[in-house]
Amino acid sequence: MRCERIALDTLMSMLLVLQMLYFVLSELWHEVAGCLLLVLFAVHHFMNRRWYKTMRKGRYNRLRIAMSAIDVLSLFSIIALAISGVILSQHVFVFLDIRVGMDSARILHFAASYWGFFLISLHAGMHMTGVLKKKPVCIGSVAISIYGIVCFVRERILSYMFLRTLFVLSDYNVAAPVYVLRYASIMVLYMTLGALFGLLLRRNKNQEKKYG
Repeated sequence: MRCERIALDTLMSMLLVLQMLYFVLSELWHEVAGCLLLVLFAVHHFMNRRWYKTMRKGRYNRLRIAMSAIDVLSLFSIIALAISGVILSQHVFVFLDIRVGMDSARILHFAASYWGFFLISLHAGMHMTGVLKKKPVCIGSVAISIYGIVCFVRERILSYMFLRTLFVLSDYNVAAPVYVLRYASIMVLYMTLGALFGLLLRRNKNQEKKYG
């Protein structure tokens, strides 16, 4: 089961990065890959369905509150992307002939994509805190994250997240593989922040046990 989970999470991460490159890839690819990613998310949630059963059980410390909040917000972003994606579809769901709410759906899809990218990566990082304890992985993650910061600023991600800009200002002279590298490094940056945040909360949790 562990191998299946790793394979699923890896494939989801790869597709998520590629989905952020909709401005250099075809609309058809973006829609088909989006449908596949949604199916994988559904499988991921099914495999982790125990989380839903335990939501009302046990004590909520700061770690559990933070992780639950990120999980719920990630789920909301996925739902928002799915609904707005169907409304905006020009290929896969064009047969539905939806002609209302296009402008609102476009804004929702735009915001949810960048916030979802952040939240889902943060979620993954918070479940990978043990990886950072390995020195080579830690050094590599920090190095890639530094480049991720540069790419985060260069790609104006913050302006997209807060809807200061409603369209991507891309350089069409830059090859798609370069954009893959940039957004992959931004994902690593988010995941590293999530892992560090998780480690901090776990340390506080251990201190509470020690002195509580």
